[in-house]
Amino acid sequence: ERKNGEMAEELELAREVQQALLPDEFPKISGGGATMNFCRLYEPAHLLTGEFFEVLPLAPDRVGFLMGEVFDRGVRSALIVSMLRGLIEKEIASAGDAGEFLTGINVGLSHLLLNSGHETKATAFYGLVDLTKGEIQLSIAGHVNPIAVFDDGVRQLVPPAYACGPALGVAENSSYGTVLAPLTGLRRLICFTEGFQNTNNVEGKEFGVTRMLEEVERGGDLDRVMERLAEAVKDFGGHQEFENAICLLGWEITR
Repeated sequence: ERKNGEMAEELELAREVQQALLPDEFPKISGGGATMNFCRLYEPAHLLTGEFFEVLPLAPDRVGFLMGEVFDRGVRSALIVSMLRGLIEKEIASAGDAGEFLTGINVGLSHLLLNSGHETKATAFYGLVDLTKGEIQLSIAGHVNPIAVFDDGVRQLVPPAYACGPALGVAENSSYGTVLAPLTGLRRLICFTEGFQNTNNVEGKEFGVTRMLEEVERGGDLDRVMERLAEAVKDFGGHQEFENAICLLGWEITR
């Protein structure tokens, strides 16, 4: 019983550390007559899980953003997230090329997992916005596609196949391409995790992307939109204890 109590305390400490490492304040990025602001929402699960995100200011007018999810539970998931944070820092010199950045992180994680004898994987979505050039780069490692708000409507942002690769840590020789697109008409982006969209209700039905799109279409301030998304998924799930943290990272561009 004492051991169980100590283990529970250690898990709680690991959860607190994991939350403390999540970015809470974000840089304001400006350039090309536009400004970009970030917003986040994070509610931990009752178990220690592996959702995380990073915002990487690369210049006054350029910023990278990453959303990831480790497919593991407990202390091990927290350790893998810590490994990934270290790899993000190590690979920061290549963060100006979305695909190259994810490729470097994948090599590092694959090595670490091989040496430790653990088998797991982590998905990631990495984007880079350059306001002065009016461009966005995207690369995906097995992660769910974000929701984008354009001048002409709301839809999932689906990069071409060459910018999409497998989850990180699965194969060291995996490479990840980069898609470069104009920012024209793109106003907002909301990144989320697979666990969020896959939340089941008591009947076993998934929350799904369609419900997310409907909620985002209602509009309003970005932080309120993200709060409504969290409320909607909790209502849908019957306010049961969630297996996954609620983890959302969003940004908007004002021109």
